[in-house]
Amino acid sequence: MNILERLKHETRAEHLALEARLPLLRPDLTLEQYAAVLRAFAGVVLPLERRLAALPWPAALDYPARRHTPALQADLGALGLSAPEFALPDTLATTLPAAYGTLYVLEGSTLGG
Repeated sequence: MNILERLKHETRAEHLALEARLPLLRPDLTLEQYAAVLRAFAGVVLPLERRLAALPWPAALDYPARRHTPALQADLGALGLSAPEFALPDTLATTLPAAYGTLYVLEGSTLGG
């Protein structure tokens, strides 16, 4: 089993528990439920992406193009909402190695699988 397969296998229970709490895949999802999830996601992603943007990413990664902030702000704006900003732990994603792991999680959270 390679490292990515192991990571996916060992975090499966956490992924399933989180997905069970999110109504995003329910056919009866309401606009209010969607807005609540969107605001919660944005409340973490916006401050996190600001922190990540301050790190010395290699140019080949093109970190600015990977940011989700513009799309989240546009979606919230279309709904007439703003994002709360949650305080992040001071130690979260403060080094480039830790930031790579954080970026992996952020990217995975948008892929739905």
